[in-house]
Amino acid sequence: MEGSTTKAKKPQNEPSDQPYVEVSQVDDDSGAGGQQREDIELGPVSGDDSHEESKNARPPEPEGTPVVLGTSAQLWTSLVHLLPLAISVVLITINVQRWYWFHEDNREVSMWNQTDINGIRNVLQLAAKVYELLVIASLGALTLKVFKRRLVESHLSLGLLTGAYRVGDVPYIFSGRFWMALGESGSGGLLLLVFVNTILATLVGPASAILLVPELDWYAFPDAFGNAEPPVFFYNSTINQTWPRVLSATEDRDGRLHNCTTFTGWFAHGCPSAGFADLYKWLTEWHSSGLSNDLVIQDPTGAVSRRLATTEVGLRKTVVMTTVSMPPLLTTGRLLNFMKWDDMGEALHNELNPPKFRLKASTDSTIFQPVVQSQCAVYTRAGPSPEPSPRFESDQLMCLGDPVCKKMRESRLIGGEADWNITRVEMSAYMMAPNASENHPLVAAATFPYRNGSSVGVLRFACTMMAHWMPATFSVSPAENDLVQSNVTDLISNAVADFYHLDLSTISVGPAIRIEEDWVEKYLLPKVNVTGPQGTTELTPLRVIFDPLLMQDSVVLEDGTEVRVLAAAGDQGSDNSSENYMALGRARAHVQKVFTGIVTEGLARYASGAESYVVRSYNDTAVVMSNIGTEHETRDGTVGVEFFDRLSTLTRFKFEVEKYGYGSGKVGPTLNFALAVIYIYLIVVGSYFLYAMVVSKLWLKSDVPTVGPWNDVAELLLLAWNSKSSPALSRSSVAVDRSRWPVQVGIRAEATGRAHLVTSNQGVERLRRNELYY
Repeated sequence: MEGSTTKAKKPQNEPSDQPYVEVSQVDDDSGAGGQQREDIELGPVSGDDSHEESKNARPPEPEGTPVVLGTSAQLWTSLVHLLPLAISVVLITINVQRWYWFHEDNREVSMWNQTDINGIRNVLQLAAKVYELLVIASLGALTLKVFKRRLVESHLSLGLLTGAYRVGDVPYIFSGRFWMALGESGSGGLLLLVFVNTILATLVGPASAILLVPELDWYAFPDAFGNAEPPVFFYNSTINQTWPRVLSATEDRDGRLHNCTTFTGWFAHGCPSAGFADLYKWLTEWHSSGLSNDLVIQDPTGAVSRRLATTEVGLRKTVVMTTVSMPPLLTTGRLLNFMKWDDMGEALHNELNPPKFRLKASTDSTIFQPVVQSQCAVYTRAGPSPEPSPRFESDQLMCLGDPVCKKMRESRLIGGEADWNITRVEMSAYMMAPNASENHPLVAAATFPYRNGSSVGVLRFACTMMAHWMPATFSVSPAENDLVQSNVTDLISNAVADFYHLDLSTISVGPAIRIEEDWVEKYLLPKVNVTGPQGTTELTPLRVIFDPLLMQDSVVLEDGTEVRVLAAAGDQGSDNSSENYMALGRARAHVQKVFTGIVTEGLARYASGAESYVVRSYNDTAVVMSNIGTEHETRDGTVGVEFFDRLSTLTRFKFEVEKYGYGSGKVGPTLNFALAVIYIYLIVVGSYFLYAMVVSKLWLKSDVPTVGPWNDVAELLLLAWNSKSSPALSRSSVAVDRSRWPVQVGIRAEATGRAHLVTSNQGVERLRRNELYY
């Protein structure tokens, strides 16, 4: 009959132990609001005499399980944190300490000698993945502990119910169900915990690979100088003698500058004027290279070289020049040569397994290098035009905190009388006031004839220079090249367009250098007498070094005089004004670079005639040292030198040795990111255990309970399956409405001990500690 429900009765006399299923059928043809329902009880598929007995038997009573335990109970559940925590500490240690693993071609680890580098890295990638899984397990276990305790002691919103089982699920933490719990009381900490742990679980993978897989870089080589303890090198000169603030002819450096006043000073590396040979070769190439901004100069030891770096800045072309000072450079070159035949550097020159290494000056060493600025003005005179009054300009020089320089910039220094009828080059120190004890600038002037159409004019260059000692660091890698790298040199070279806005926080500005005129005449520009067919003439290095800038063929004047004009200036009498301007600027740049290079080289070579020593052993009364600049000694290279009383006054160099290969802790933003991820993981785990084991017991005077069951989401599902239906969620079987996610749920128990997953409005009791529930 339509609209009625019939139920099929199971046969009374057919026993069976099979379960019965009730099936409801709804007739599609029922009337409005009516249904045709048929309840059918399916009988057993096969008969069994034991069915009636099983039907009448009572089900066994469930065994109870302790749910809420003390903090110390089930400590074995915390073992999931021990291994990832231990590995995290190891990873942080080897990366912060920058551990070196093996050579770049894998020759240093015998157990991996036959293993390809990529194979080793792939194995470590696998280990990093295992560590990632351990960390994720640790974060999940910790989050689950907090959530289960919250379900038992209080309540959670429905949107957070499975949050502990979804650590690492990024879409979940950006879903509405997650953030709708933000307004609930006490849910802020849980939201933060799930959010942080999910982000950590996502980032720990790349972080573990960064920290565990070795990378090519430079790493410390602490045993490089095996039999020299400590590896300290001394230059036989005090710091004030090596880098003086005042350069005067009255100081002869204990006789070391005696030969610098003769023709020998043009070639002896310990003399300030010895740089003219390198500058002359550099200047001869101006036709082809236009005086390049980098001039590489070989060290006298032949082991290292340095770069004379030049920068032109500003519209008026201030020239800035710098190079590594010779005393530390000589010590480095002598050390590299010394290690080749002395057993002190056996680890660095091992014939069977030579590492790729570099030397760096440590922060304990005091090293300066000269930085010279110059500004030149050009004055011209041709034909009957009036003679101009040259002035030494200085408004474009950067004072670097020097108060005297600021005074100098406020006034234009008069160039004095100028002879416009001859070719002359001169350099002198300008005194701002008679007998001034403060700094004064170094000035230089040069007068050259130039071609002006069919006639010859005169150019006069007036240059002002300021010099400073700059604290510097440097390094050299002999395996790559012998060029010494300096932070000051790199800074000046890279500051082409922004020299006047240098970030001086990256370097320290050293003292200004006061250069006396007698030092310039005696040591920087020593004069020599040259005898020729026309008698004896006085020759200075300036007249020789500027010779390549002059044309080889002479120009005959109206009075029959032959002169060599300045080739770089071109023909200023041509009708092309643009070309004339460029030629005049080129001539100024060449003259300005030469003057600046002479002063920079003179300062860099100052005090470069002293010996270098290394300490081999010492006691309270004596120090045994080796002169690393001599190769004619015995194999052990040790000489007894009792320098104990004056050792502390000498210039000290301490080198750090680094070797190239695979290791941990390659400095950079990626390492900082990886370490930050691991640090946050340690903070999260450490904070939890600090609260659970210390804060709760000492301050709160209570144990943090441990909830045993429901470690798997299937167990939670079974609990919900066997729980009573809640009116607040009765209509949310398929799709949960947005309004249902804030509903508060928790785990409670009946008086009989049966646990249920309930909403907050269902009247049941909380679970008590150490009682059995089912």
